[in-house]
Amino acid sequence: MNELMHRRAAKAQAEMGQGKAAEAEVRSMTPEQARAMAQELKGQPDDLALWRRLILYYQIHADVGPRSQLALWYIANHPNGTVAPETIHPAWSRVDWEKGAALWRKNLTLPGATAETWRRAARYLQGSDKPEAERILLVAKEKYPKETWAAPLGQLYAMAMLGAVGPLTELNAIRERSEEEAGSPFAKGVRAKLEVSGDVALLWATAQSLMAWSGRDRVRLVPFLDLLADRAVLIDPNNTRGRAMKLRVMLFGDSLKPVDEGTRLRLLTIKLEQPFLAHRGEDREARARELLQLASAHKSEPAYGDAIYAANLALAQAALRKGDRRASARLLLASVEGPVTDRLRSRSLDMTLARELVDWGEREAVARFLERCSRFNVTRGNDLALWAADIRKGINPDLMPYHH
Repeated sequence: MNELMHRRAAKAQAEMGQGKAAEAEVRSMTPEQARAMAQELKGQPDDLALWRRLILYYQIHADVGPRSQLALWYIANHPNGTVAPETIHPAWSRVDWEKGAALWRKNLTLPGATAETWRRAARYLQGSDKPEAERILLVAKEKYPKETWAAPLGQLYAMAMLGAVGPLTELNAIRERSEEEAGSPFAKGVRAKLEVSGDVALLWATAQSLMAWSGRDRVRLVPFLDLLADRAVLIDPNNTRGRAMKLRVMLFGDSLKPVDEGTRLRLLTIKLEQPFLAHRGEDREARARELLQLASAHKSEPAYGDAIYAANLALAQAALRKGDRRASARLLLASVEGPVTDRLRSRSLDMTLARELVDWGEREAVARFLERCSRFNVTRGNDLALWAADIRKGINPDLMPYHH
């Protein structure tokens, strides 16, 4: 199993090497070659690999003029293709940004406009004209009611409240913030609108973006996020998204407010499943035992099965670190002895410990674990059953996913 992991890592390294080779090739390109590549791209505008090479050239050489012209060509000639036209940063050229904005407005009036056209137009405008971006998204929501609009609206509202200036980066991060922008009438209006919103999906989408981009605003945001989460639960107490949002906000703010035992059970479970949420130096084994003790006293809680899974898996990992493979195998099986929850049915089960135990010789225990999981997990049920059969035949399947 360890060898399979290294083969996969070697493949990733080879792909990384190819990427570096492509970067070296782009670095050596002349302006004439770049212009020729741009012409070639216009003949096959959906060639994503070719587009990426040309954009990389523009990035390396800080060549914003031709990059803006390429974006304008895409907006005018191929707005709905596989390649999403770039957003022109007004700092590169306000004139070019205005041209792009005018072209997007025109695209929305054409017969070929789709829901994606409206999404792309709003994304282009959201960094520099948030009120118009909101108007576009709200009109699109009416025109295409079967499409999902909470995510782009939530992103826009989070950008407004955080004072984002200009378009997002290629990695979907905020480039620059402005206190003036964060205190604008539009941003204040967004806050007021969310405080009375009855749309749980929108509240959740906005909260997700706020938490992802919080940065130095983390402490300031917690009371408002608490308000949104409380509102989501109040609107629909049975909505799993609302309850999940409340838990996520609690973890985000590291809330010390008293909670009921059921909520504490879920919070401890999430912290065990996501180690990065724990405090530095926290004893994970002690936390797992605490969770098991709490779960044993609250077997009727909906999260009981999730707690049993997370706690036993953490204890199994601790046992294997101490070299006790038998105890680890026993705890691995104990992790799936609790009641099956919706989360266990739908989640992607981490195979790290299972892989390690195969290498330690606990093949039958791992096969039984995989077999049990295959009966309830809808994400990879068939794979889990096949992997169990392979292990019993002496074959080592490449169990996925796993943490490096």
